[in-house]
Amino acid sequence: FFFCYFMNHSASSFQPPIRSGIKTELEGYQTNGQVIGKGATAFVYKGTCLTTGQPVAIKEIDFNRLGNINHKQRQLMESEILIMRQLSEFSHENILTLRKDFLAQSPDGFKYQYLILDFCNGEDFKAYLKKKRNILQEEEAKFFMTQFARGLKFMRFHNISHRDLKPQNLLIQQADGNMVLKIADFGFAKVVETQDLSGTLCGSPLYMAPEIHDREFYSTKADLWSVGIILYEITTGQTPFAARSLQELTWKLRTQPITFPQSAHRLSRECKDLISRLLRKNPHQRISWEDFFNHPWFGAPITLPQEMQQSLDPAFERDLADCLIIAQLADNLASEYGRHGEMLTLYMQFLSEMRDLYRSMPDDNRSRRVFQQHYSMYLAKATQMAETTEPQGIPEKLIFAAFMRFSTRGNEAEMRGEYQEAMVDYNYAMLYLMKLHKDALHGSDKQKLRHAIEMLEVRIASISSMIPSEPSPY
Repeated sequence: FFFCYFMNHSASSFQPPIRSGIKTELEGYQTNGQVIGKGATAFVYKGTCLTTGQPVAIKEIDFNRLGNINHKQRQLMESEILIMRQLSEFSHENILTLRKDFLAQSPDGFKYQYLILDFCNGEDFKAYLKKKRNILQEEEAKFFMTQFARGLKFMRFHNISHRDLKPQNLLIQQADGNMVLKIADFGFAKVVETQDLSGTLCGSPLYMAPEIHDREFYSTKADLWSVGIILYEITTGQTPFAARSLQELTWKLRTQPITFPQSAHRLSRECKDLISRLLRKNPHQRISWEDFFNHPWFGAPITLPQEMQQSLDPAFERDLADCLIIAQLADNLASEYGRHGEMLTLYMQFLSEMRDLYRSMPDDNRSRRVFQQHYSMYLAKATQMAETTEPQGIPEKLIFAAFMRFSTRGNEAEMRGEYQEAMVDYNYAMLYLMKLHKDALHGSDKQKLRHAIEMLEVRIASISSMIPSEPSPY
């Protein structure tokens, strides 16, 4: 009953493909076919907006070149376009903006996808680093990493993970003597490159978190590892591990500690502290997103643009967070084999609760936009899954299973003396337990769950006293 989603892109009267040296008009834009980038399945051309005269980048994806990509993977590509649309609703200077997207068909029946994107007149960050002999002074590194973090803050606000963060996917826009870093490439190459890996291995190996290499459950903290590798690379001139093969890299990730080279002696304690906390191999011990955005190395907290900081109604924000617990639980099952049916059940439960939330939503543009962003993204995910997957399981039992899983993991970590890891697991368990308590219909069930919450609160308070405080970087 939810799956009535259609991609909001239009079909064009323009007849592809774009040809080099030939002036072509398409949907309010023009190009002479100057190629500024290419890959296995796409060309990127420089173009111009006919209305404003501003330069743009026109990405042409040839569906025929996608070869053996199947229907589901093609849907994943459309999901990536949806993500870019959501991120582009507010034009954030550190995110590559998608201005328009549409489909076109050539006279001989071949289909093409077109994306009209911001044009970056600089280069990608990897090429910039190469000109700098692969190492930046700390202040210059901070200049770019602050912009990078602002883009990531915007992505986290939208509950979006990149999963392929690397210098090649960061572009530089030069304007009025300033350099603006933009996060780009939200997954088209990823869909193709990982099609033989069942979608479980995302990103480029040098920048992938250990938990992804090990095909384990992974969360949004995998992006933080990638950020750490980039920061390590630009401040030391090298990556933490040199390897000739994926197997050697995986082995080193498992067995060798993160150490700083001699060139790092000039780095501040704050910089080394941030790198060390980003590159904790255990994701439970890795720095949180909140602590990353507030780390003293940046000099000031990383925040959303001022015009986005209008606060939501507290009750609406609380109820939305309560709904998102279910959606995020579903997302976390994505890396586990055979759990797609359960994921679909949880997505459907999330959409059902969001419909209830819609009825009591405050009548303001900010609330409506936040609601629409989350609802449309998960509706798209559920829609594409529903074409190949049947729902499995009961939402309450799946949430209870997640509670038990994290409780057990927390207890095991506590028994090993790994109190920080235990605290993280217990806090996840508390989220699911409180969700069950809130949704319980019978008074006796609520009473039992309230007692369980109180017992878990005692457990969390007990181990919190055993966790040593983080040493000050000053």
